[in-house]
Formats: sequence, structure tokens, C-alpha cells
Amino acid sequence: MQKVIVGQEEMVNCYLAALIIGGHIWSEGPPGVGKTLGARTFAKILDIEFKAIQFTPDLLPTDIKIAVDLLSESDSGDVQGEAAFLLKKVIRGVVFTNFLLVDEANRAPQKVQAALLEVMQEREVKTGAKTHKLDRPYMVALTSNFIEHEGTYGISEALADRVTLKTRLDYPSFEEECRVAAMRKDIEADRINLKKVFTKEEIVEMQDLFDSLYRYAPNHPLTEYAVGIARAVRVQKDFVTYGPTPRGSADLLVSASALAMIEGTLEVSPDHVKKMALSALRGTFNLKADPEHGGKDHDQIITEAIESVKVFSEKRS
Repeated sequence: MQKVIVGQEEMVNCYLAALIIGGHIWSEGPPGVGKTLGARTFAKILDIEFKAIQFTPDLLPTDIKIAVDLLSESDSGDVQGEAAFLLKKVIRGVVFTNFLLVDEANRAPQKVQAALLEVMQEREVKTGAKTHKLDRPYMVALTSNFIEHEGTYGISEALADRVTLKTRLDYPSFEEECRVAAMRKDIEADRINLKKVFTKEEIVEMQDLFDSLYRYAPNHPLTEYAVGIARAVRVQKDFVTYGPTPRGSADLLVSASALAMIEGTLEVSPDHVKKMALSALRGTFNLKADPEHGGKDHDQIITEAIESVKVFSEKRS
């Protein structure tokens, strides 16, 4: 990915971690900083099916998850010839894929976000009495502009809670922007060769291996450390309307483990938890007020929570 994505180390790690976990990712930032490019570049290194949709205010739930059988089976179940062929035919919406990019997710109304949430949560699409299971691996990448941009809605709390990792992109440094400017024509013309590094089967095997290798008991110091940080965010009642849910604590623990796997180690350290805390918790709580009106931003609150929780080496001493 680094051939195309300049800087943005957090985003690259989050995409890899979400893939290993079998989770979903949300990238937020101003227009033009690489949110969509990051998702499309990641798709190019995976040998799996990829689809993309841009959310708009006039979108309907059926536009993303249609899976309507073209012919209803008769009561007797006796369907012959061409009719039998049509019975098996299904109109599949964009959610039927392995990797789905939802561009500008906060431009769609809540009912569309709710339909997407159901798919992300259940990994299946229901049509009448039938349930269509989605294949593994299944990963959704959301992108959104900051809420103050014209024509945007908020991402619903339920949808935000279902996302495993949220990465926040900002403008690049001077040196990084020079590299982006020099590469722009090659990127737009798709002249940069990217090798596919994972097949569908390899991704599923990697996810299963991860699940078997990285497991922690409720009283394990690493579990307590991740939960402690999430709870330290939750108790900041003067600045947050609600804190991270238990899913946020679990996402922090599992994403720290995924980062360890990316680095090639079975030993998950407090540093892995600290490095993933911003991405794992950033989308799990809302602010009472922004910094311009006497509040704090998400990253400041999480950073203060990290600083307030003792690492488990200190607990053991």
C-alpha cells in the first residue's frame, strides 16, 4: 500500500488489523486526503471480490441490499424447466461481496445506515422467509467527511459502535504532499503496480489462526488494561455524552492483538494497546462540546485516559 499511500501509517495498520480481526473500518477526514484511495488501494492487494457505493441523500435501503427472488416457489415445490432456473436466480445488491467500500457514508439518511448496520452486524441479508449468508471474509470500509461539511448527516451511534476501528486523516506534511503531487498522474492513470498478497482462502485461514492464538481470560492483565482505558473514557462525564460500550473495550483488546500479529509477535504488550487505543475508541463516544466551545476532542480524551491507567507491569509489582 505504501507505493500509493504516502504517510497515513495509522490508516494502513487499521486496514490490516480490521482484515485480521474480521472487522470493519471507518476513515474520517476532509476531502482529498486519501480516504477513498486508501480503501481502493487495499482492495487491489487482496484477491477477493470488491464493490463500492457512494452514499447520497436520496438513497434507499433497497439500493444496497436487494436480494429478491425472481420467482416464488409454489406450495408444492414442483417447479419445472425455465421456471426452475429462475427460482434460483437472485438480484444481489452491492452488499454481496467480500470487501465493500461505502464512500461518504454520512451523506445517507438514517434508514439507509440502519440497513447497512444490519448487514455488518448479521453478515446476512433477509428476503422474506429466506436468509442469504454473506461469504467470508466480509469487511466494510466507511469513509466520511467531517460533519461540518455541507450535505452530511451524522453517523448513527449504532453504526459507529459496529465499526471496529476509526482512523482520522488530516492533511499531509510538506514532504508527504510533495510526494503525493509527484505521484498524482501515475495514481490517476493506475500505472502503479500492486501485487496481490492474500487470497480469499488465505485471509480466512489467517483470521482463524488469529482467533486461536490470541485469547485472554477476563482477569488477564492485558484484558484489564484495555477495559480500564475504555472505562477511563466513559467516566469523563463533563466531556462525553456517553462512553465506549463493552464492544469498544473488546475492540481495543483484539485490535492490539492484531497489531502484534502484524509485527510478527505473539507477545501483546501495553504499547500495542496504547497504539490502537485512538483507533479502537475514537468512534465509540460522542462529545458534549467541541474544543472551540470549551470541550475536548476525541483524541485528547482518549490520551488522557491512557495516561490515567497504570500499565499491568506496575500492577504486578
